[in-house]
Amino acid sequence: MADNREKDFEKDIEKFLNQNGWNSEKFNNLSFNVKKGYSPRILLEFVKTSQPEQWEKLQKVFKHEAEEKFLSNFERQTQDYGLLAVLRNGVKLTRANIRIKTLIVPDDGENGRKKIEKNIFQIVRQFYYDGKNSIDTVLMVNGLPIIGIELKTLQTHQTYKNAVKQWKENRSPNEPIFRFNQRMLVFFAMDPYHIEMTTKLEGNETFFLPFNQGSNGAGKVGGAGNPSVSNQYPVHYLWDDVLRPEMMLTIISDYMKLDWKEDKKSKTKKMDKLIFPRYHQLDVVRKLVKDVYANGTGINYLIQHSAGSGKSNSIAWLAYSLSHMLDENRNPFFTSVIVVTDRRVLDRQLQDTIKSFEQTTSFVETIDNKKGSRGLKQAIEDGRKIIITTLQKFPEIYQELDIRSNARFAIIADEAHSSQSGKSAESLKVGLGDPEEQLRLYAEIEGEEEANKLDYQDELVRSRLASGKQGNLSFFAFTATPKNKTLEIFGTKRDDGKYHPFHIYSMKQAIEEGFILDVLKNYTTYKEAYKMAEKSEEYKKVDAKPSEVKKAILRAKDLHPYVISQKVAIIVEHFREKVMHKINGNAKAMLVTSSRLAAVRYKLEIEKYITSKGYTDIKTLVAFSGDVIDERVPSTILKPFTEPNMNIGPNGKNIKESQTKVVFHEHNEYKVLIVAMKYDTGFDEPLLHTMYVDKKLQGIKAVQTLSRVNRVMRDKNDTFILDFVNNAEDIKKAFQPYYTETGLVNETDDEGLDKLKYKMRVFGVYSDVDVEQVYELFNIKVGEDLNRERLHSLLLPIQREYLDIQDEETQKNFRYVVRKFVRAYQYTSQLFPLYDVELEKEAVFARVLLPVLELTTSDSVNFVDKIELDSYKIVQDVKEQKIELEVKDGEFKVPSIDADPRQEEEPEKLEKILEDINSRFGIGLTSQDKLVVKKLWDEAEKEMMKDKSVISASKNPIQMFTATVVPKFIRLIADYVERNKTAYEKIFDSNEGINQIATNFAEDLYSKLHKFY
Repeated sequence: MADNREKDFEKDIEKFLNQNGWNSEKFNNLSFNVKKGYSPRILLEFVKTSQPEQWEKLQKVFKHEAEEKFLSNFERQTQDYGLLAVLRNGVKLTRANIRIKTLIVPDDGENGRKKIEKNIFQIVRQFYYDGKNSIDTVLMVNGLPIIGIELKTLQTHQTYKNAVKQWKENRSPNEPIFRFNQRMLVFFAMDPYHIEMTTKLEGNETFFLPFNQGSNGAGKVGGAGNPSVSNQYPVHYLWDDVLRPEMMLTIISDYMKLDWKEDKKSKTKKMDKLIFPRYHQLDVVRKLVKDVYANGTGINYLIQHSAGSGKSNSIAWLAYSLSHMLDENRNPFFTSVIVVTDRRVLDRQLQDTIKSFEQTTSFVETIDNKKGSRGLKQAIEDGRKIIITTLQKFPEIYQELDIRSNARFAIIADEAHSSQSGKSAESLKVGLGDPEEQLRLYAEIEGEEEANKLDYQDELVRSRLASGKQGNLSFFAFTATPKNKTLEIFGTKRDDGKYHPFHIYSMKQAIEEGFILDVLKNYTTYKEAYKMAEKSEEYKKVDAKPSEVKKAILRAKDLHPYVISQKVAIIVEHFREKVMHKINGNAKAMLVTSSRLAAVRYKLEIEKYITSKGYTDIKTLVAFSGDVIDERVPSTILKPFTEPNMNIGPNGKNIKESQTKVVFHEHNEYKVLIVAMKYDTGFDEPLLHTMYVDKKLQGIKAVQTLSRVNRVMRDKNDTFILDFVNNAEDIKKAFQPYYTETGLVNETDDEGLDKLKYKMRVFGVYSDVDVEQVYELFNIKVGEDLNRERLHSLLLPIQREYLDIQDEETQKNFRYVVRKFVRAYQYTSQLFPLYDVELEKEAVFARVLLPVLELTTSDSVNFVDKIELDSYKIVQDVKEQKIELEVKDGEFKVPSIDADPRQEEEPEKLEKILEDINSRFGIGLTSQDKLVVKKLWDEAEKEMMKDKSVISASKNPIQMFTATVVPKFIRLIADYVERNKTAYEKIFDSNEGINQIATNFAEDLYSKLHKFY
């Protein structure tokens, strides 16, 4: 029996629902069939009263068996396709050639909006589903129980957790009413402060998810939980909003989604997961639709939703909702909704999710690589309601698109960064923008009569007119990590003068609600010490720039075989000891490397190491693009290296590049994925538990890379980061802006372009005549070939003028300013319309000129050939720690467009640069850290481990052992001297001398032997 205070909670909910379309009913009045899990009487009552014509047809065919035939078909089709499909599509009776609805939704596509009052809405308290055990509250529609609620109150010393436990332990999934997607669609567990829900009961394996607004309300910065509301339960939104009849029916018809899973043995698909939208997903879609209705098209929206927010589903629901919007004349509000992703291969999850909501063949069009840009052009011109494509396909077709003047488009960007600037983004706006609307504004500003006639083939005019926000284009940009440019282009400027996201689901909330794991919770850093040396005395006289030498040193150090071997030993042993058993033995790791060559060398070294150790429980895969040549490897072995020829599958054959992710996920023996500029962003693999980082990470890149391991799955309780390069403070600095809300405190100076134009002209490299001639050459009709001979003739004298500048620093500054202008114009044109024809001409000219200038730059000196690694040591810097983020808004500033180039650093002697670097990074190194000593040390250790006199001496005190070993070690060195005099001299480049090194060796060997004997 429920406690009286719990009953009061039930009554309050029931009272509100009674006032909003739900009718209270006693369980005994339902004629509920316990074995079938629904009320056949009420379902038949609904069908007969809501669809009398259809029922009459059914009776004519089946006569007195009509009721039996309908119910048996309902039960069979529910069994085969699931209740969700039957609620959406009705029950098909083939022999009668009719389909009978089991639910009437707010808008079923026939004659506009139906009256949902025809449905029979019932709320039943103490619902005795098996005749003896009851559920606190059940909501039924047309005789079908679809929502179950277990309530607890804190006065009874119980919380939602007790309700969760009740669903898991006391509700058998085998009961007809609880069978997955057969009757109840969602189960809520709640107390007055917190709600959790699930759509599938699996006993103790049942996975409940939070269903809360967030501590400050939906779409706002906050953590887990719900805000307090005066004179309301904090969880009031469930009945105030979600359970209102119209909203609940909309969720069933437009939001809920069934995922199917293929059984590998039978090769058949079975129902796997039923997706019920989380509250922030409902909230963002409804708020966006409401704002579009209120303010029309031409507005940009930024949605800052963290990883774990269910972005693919949110995008799918938004696309579906926007595509069904109708204007005041009942016409489609948007001609097409275009979902744009920057990924070269379309996101399969995104495609499948969107397609699952609309069965009409012509409604959704996916433009994959087979259909290409031609397919995109056709889909847009045919008016497909939802089009899914990559951004890269627009540049090929934007000039040819035939868009009617009143066409309106909704552009949903999957990752906002991809839609803010660049030629592809510009092509999208030019191709879809309404030029007539912009032309009117342009004519008002310019006052030119000829502007009233628009040549649709004039690319430059169209480009200028399509700058800024377009009245017929609405952008909806999703990202977890907005840049400052992203905020300025898509953000909403508020009264505080700052740019903010339209809607937020923060990283903080996602972590606290358990939808992602905190990747900063277990973070370990290592610290390297090293010294470099010149390979030859002649290099001491070389002048060099410190930054170039530092890059060469880092590359030489990172790629050195000894350095990689030391890190490989740490990685493999750490994985086997600390990680391998995680996620029930299924845990995997990713190694992020600094370059493709580093990835190749890591792959080879790890395989060498695990073979030498006899490990058979770890295999690796590598991921990088293109070919890699390693000069250390003889061409007879493998040249060049590629991802496919380095990856061997379970069948012994090479793995195709497109299958790397699949093999890594599906085959447990592949434990470590080594990546170089691939899969470190946009890779969704829940089995990834640990990341080993050997690459400098900053800003957004750090957040996106480390977030590869934050995905949640059953039995995955934590993550681990082992970082060889970055320190905790830098990582905190990278994550902090995205923890809660990211804002922009200033905006771009629209006068900056004029300043940059002036700065370019000051160099005197080109004139107005040059700009005009290049502009005219590019101002050609579509289909006409560019006169490249003429172009080269025009650019040659400008190139010569540039080369006549004797000072390399001045040349570099000129290139910097031209590059800055090209990028600034491209970016600024996304913010506001640019009607300045002269600026447009300058932009065209600068864009053409820049590649010519960069071709003339000389190659930098290759300092890798001049230096070598002398000493190296790596030690654990900080033991496992948690990097704590602060609860404060992150803020960015837009850098000044016309910023001056950085002052060039002065060259110094290579010898001096190395001294400075070694003094900084060589702290704590001793003679035994010299690579030549380490090599000798390893050789000596192997020899003495086999020497019976050494093993016997290890039984004595350390002083006696040292007296035995030191002479042997020195004799080995003497032998080594004969083979390598230079190396021997390097050993003595230390105050410690050979005796100290020999003594240190003996002490180390003594310790190791005591572990074995």
